[in-house]
Amino acid sequence: MLAILPLLLIFTQSECGYLSVSSESKGMSVYVNNDSIGITPVDKYPLKPGKYTVSFFTEDSFDIVYNQIKHGSITKKLSGLWLLARYDAGTQRVSIEPDSVIELFISKKEIDKALGKAKRTCLLGVGGIFVTGLISGILLSQVF
Repeated sequence: MLAILPLLLIFTQSECGYLSVSSESKGMSVYVNNDSIGITPVDKYPLKPGKYTVSFFTEDSFDIVYNQIKHGSITKKLSGLWLLARYDAGTQRVSIEPDSVIELFISKKEIDKALGKAKRTCLLGVGGIFVTGLISGILLSQVF
């Protein structure tokens, strides 16, 4: 029986891959498929082969924002959209292969910048529609 134990350990270890997660900010909670696996830096966390969602945010926080967008006032809806942009920047999909190490860097700075990027994109989109409508109106008034 003791002779089989080392073979079982080798077989079990070769059946998993590993995930390492880092960020420029130490001490951030890391979630894999909504389960906490520790705080940054996470080094070689064992996982079965497959696809996973790695995030600095829990599903509970997504649910709160979803309800805010669905049931809140217009200002709550907009602030919820900005938060979703941050969540997107702080979440990545990974594929774990046997006997491999996936090294993932999630940037806290990029998460913080995502809010401003989302607002600029929205304002530029609305501004672009306004300007297009204005120019179309001027051109149509010249034709007719």
